[in-house]
Amino acid sequence: MASSKKRKKTGQPKKQTQKRRPKLLRTWVGVALLWGAIGGVVLSLYHYLYLNRFADSSYLLSLLAVDFVFSLIAAFVLSFALGKVLFGTPKKRKKRALWSHNLVVALLMAIAVYGFNYWNINRQFNVILIVSDATRADHLSCYGYRLETTPNIDQFAREGIRFENPVAQGSHTIVATPAILASVYPTIHGLTHYRAVLSDSITLISELLKKAGYQTFGIVTNPHLTEANGFGQGFDYYSSDKGWLHTGAEVVNLKFLQVWRRYSGEKFFAFLFYIDPHVPYVPPRAYLLKFHADPDVVITNWHPDSLAALGEGYKLDIIARYDGEVNYFDTEFGNLMRELKRGGIYDRSLIIYTSDHGEGFWDHGLVGHGNSLYEELLRVPLIMRFPVLVKFPKFQLGGKVLTQPVRQIDIVPTILDFLGIEGEGLIFGTSLMPLIWGKKETLEELEYVISEEILQQPELHDIRSIRSGPWKYIITRDFENNEYRRELYNLSQDPAETVNLFEQKTSLAMELQGRLFSELSHLERHKTRPKIHVPDRETLERLKALGYIK
Repeated sequence: MASSKKRKKTGQPKKQTQKRRPKLLRTWVGVALLWGAIGGVVLSLYHYLYLNRFADSSYLLSLLAVDFVFSLIAAFVLSFALGKVLFGTPKKRKKRALWSHNLVVALLMAIAVYGFNYWNINRQFNVILIVSDATRADHLSCYGYRLETTPNIDQFAREGIRFENPVAQGSHTIVATPAILASVYPTIHGLTHYRAVLSDSITLISELLKKAGYQTFGIVTNPHLTEANGFGQGFDYYSSDKGWLHTGAEVVNLKFLQVWRRYSGEKFFAFLFYIDPHVPYVPPRAYLLKFHADPDVVITNWHPDSLAALGEGYKLDIIARYDGEVNYFDTEFGNLMRELKRGGIYDRSLIIYTSDHGEGFWDHGLVGHGNSLYEELLRVPLIMRFPVLVKFPKFQLGGKVLTQPVRQIDIVPTILDFLGIEGEGLIFGTSLMPLIWGKKETLEELEYVISEEILQQPELHDIRSIRSGPWKYIITRDFENNEYRRELYNLSQDPAETVNLFEQKTSLAMELQGRLFSELSHLERHKTRPKIHVPDRETLERLKALGYIK
């Protein structure tokens, strides 16, 4: 009898435990569902606010699903792993254990949600602005060139946003580069000769990003862009190589990698200006042979007048040399991208590739650049590859070709808008982000696109153009006869600008001229006054060797 009573007593706790287990399981499930749902809501709300302007609704829904799945899995794992806090707890301590369980799960879920979000979302981006000199878009294979000159840039374009119709604001380095770096028109910055120094009232993108906490460095191989010319403003490190006549793209890459490793771990802005494929067209011999240029032909005078004097008999050889230069730059561009991937910054950087201006090859009887505003000098490449914003599911802006004409002055506002940084000073461009993220198909601010070539050196030029839709109007001041030459082209029907329609459509031309003069009058009110410096003897010799001065 006593033994049976004993067995009853010993069996009672087991029955109580068996009865309590379903209740405990229901409690753990309830806690998991509660904090899993809260974690999912928090993640989804953050991601919506962060990505709403970039991503479409289908991607946001897929990300929302990932957020909730992660949160629920994490909550269930934590709730059941911590369930032993309740299991076997005396009845009188059950209430305290429930609170402890909830509190610990909540704290650990907060850590899990924060950790997942920290790992999955990229927030700190570098900016790398790459400019190759004298690169006309129609000699890049991704812009339709008949030869494969740019396989690496083509791949870059497939991953990014390629603008089909970018328009340079000028056709010479000193005229166009301030548009790229400061979003100002040539009328505003007033750089018209090699002694001019950029005004302190012009704010470069380097200054804005340095103020926002970026390390800034620039590496240029064009003597027009030295610190003495005012282009070193806002840079922590600035290298202007005066030996650019012999400085190939691989040297720029090497300098960049050395400087980047010095600032490794910090967000940075890099401005890389490559002289390639500017004259002289002397890439490594293999690139000449690849495009059937004669490597044994030696050209000693690369001044545009000298090249033009050679006649069109040399045209094919000159173009082949140029294509070799473009292909050489593309090779080094690819090498740079591989180094960025190896260093882990390729997917964490906004990388922009463009050119200051194009190059002429007897298209309108002219050779070189800085002497007209025809399409061979104004249509430059512009490709933007955006960083990976979300790792899983992967989200990155890219894979688009946008056809609306855009301007060099729009590059700075686009960078600032993407980074969420307020602009300061004279900024005349507009952000292209609404086009890029698909919120708008066209921008009213781009209805008219203005370019200017105002130079005193190497030659006297005063050329202005305005583009609206398919129509392009050019007015050129003829200093010799003190009169103006007017041209009107329909670019959709005549992209090579061979048929001047000014006489047939004078009223349309005058309407465009009126708009052009109105815009220029507005710009004149913001005109800055450049300072003056005297280039040293070495720089003058470089300019002479390159044909900029006689």
